[in-house]
Amino acid sequence: MAFWFFVLVSGMDIIVFNTVHAEQLPTTEEFISIDCGIASNANYSDSDTLIEYVSDDQFIETGVNFNLSSSSSSYRGPIIYQTYSFSSYITQMVTLRSFPDALRSCYVLKPVTRYKKYTVRAQFLYGNYDGKNSSSIMFDLHIDVNFWQTVNVTESTALYLYEVIVVALGDSVSVCLINTGSGTPFISVLELRPLQDDMYPAANTTQYLVNFFRLNVGPDLGSSPLR
Repeated sequence: MAFWFFVLVSGMDIIVFNTVHAEQLPTTEEFISIDCGIASNANYSDSDTLIEYVSDDQFIETGVNFNLSSSSSSYRGPIIYQTYSFSSYITQMVTLRSFPDALRSCYVLKPVTRYKKYTVRAQFLYGNYDGKNSSSIMFDLHIDVNFWQTVNVTESTALYLYEVIVVALGDSVSVCLINTGSGTPFISVLELRPLQDDMYPAANTTQYLVNFFRLNVGPDLGSSPLR
């Protein structure tokens, strides 16, 4: 059983929603799963979920690929914190793409269906990939032209995860990393998941829902985070 808590973003108003959903095995139709920073045209199936991950070269033309040199890693969501050893860590965290030379770098996720709802999930693990041992990196995320989230990385071995529910306004959804002058933007994983039309009615063409936090209640011991 999983609990989701979302914040409605519409102008200056913020409203919190909570929902409960029993987990079902999903189809991967219309999934977009990007392992940022892996080799051009590479792809693989995740050993746990069997979801296919692809390289990001077909979704963006800028940026530099890096491999993490960290020997240990941990997971941090907006609220929940849980630690894993790097040897058993999910494959998607081993690489990332960095954007040192651009003010605005956009992934164009497509194809999507116009007016359909989607969850967009972005994950960030610094891991001192650049050798600078930065204690604070901040940059913004936009969905298309709209502000989504400020990413504030303060721990090298922490995974920061952000989600938003949007309605596609065309045949693509853009996720943009914005350099605000407080560190080089980077990204480890970017995912898009389709939703049923009757889910989250508060999300529409004029407003979106930002995930506040998620609780996976009663999972099996040793199970991986929900993906």
